[in-house]
Amino acid sequence: VSNTLAASTLEIVAPASIVTGSAASFTLKESGVVPASGTFSWTTSPLTTTVTTNPASFTFTTVGSYTLSVTYNSKTMSIPITVTAPPAVTTLNGSSFTIGVDGGAAANYSMDGKVGLDYMFFPSSSPMTRMAGGTQLTYVDGGGADYSKNNDGHLITLTNPIVVNSNSNWKYQNVKTVTFTAPATTTTKTLTLAIGGWNSTVIATASLPGATTWTNTYSNGGVWYRAITIVFSSVKPGGDTLTVTLASTASNEMKIIAAGLN
Repeated sequence: VSNTLAASTLEIVAPASIVTGSAASFTLKESGVVPASGTFSWTTSPLTTTVTTNPASFTFTTVGSYTLSVTYNSKTMSIPITVTAPPAVTTLNGSSFTIGVDGGAAANYSMDGKVGLDYMFFPSSSPMTRMAGGTQLTYVDGGGADYSKNNDGHLITLTNPIVVNSNSNWKYQNVKTVTFTAPATTTTKTLTLAIGGWNSTVIATASLPGATTWTNTYSNGGVWYRAITIVFSSVKPGGDTLTVTLASTASNEMKIIAAGLN
């Protein structure tokens, strides 16, 4: 769909909507026909960009009102255009990196700056440690008795709002799936998970209605540790729910160490 504006025998075919960050194409016609040749000079005000092709493409970075002008064979016409922000969308992006060295001891990993909204630590010596009054994160281990509390060589730390020095985890054996959830709103949030394993394969999957599912597989014949980061938001006015599952596919160890929401 296009809007056509005419002056004399010239007309400009413009997009029905123009948003920041996306290329917008404009076509000059003379008496209803796209000229096969000629000299073109397209400009936008208050920008100073000049384009000499037809059609002409412009990408606007700022919301506002502009004037688009084109000169062709000594004829000039101008039209007003309005550039708006693109509509909000639901987003989900995941990434991860190795903590320490696969097959060896893990390096220290700090959760500082990752726990402003809620946190959970999974120590060997006590029940789950979580933010006082924290309600945004939930954790479900799927039931069953195939887990234990385990000490090993990694050190996951937190200094604010409390001091945590954890070198332990909840260790699951046999085929097992655990789930974290967090509320998704129009405000972008980040979920950070510290996990590990031994001689095992774990599939991490993050899903949010309206967004492309993110998944990654972690596998090693020895000990391994990963930090997983999920950045997400929801366009839904009432919010939605981010769900992250960690599924072990072998009989050896999957380790759940810490979770933070920021």
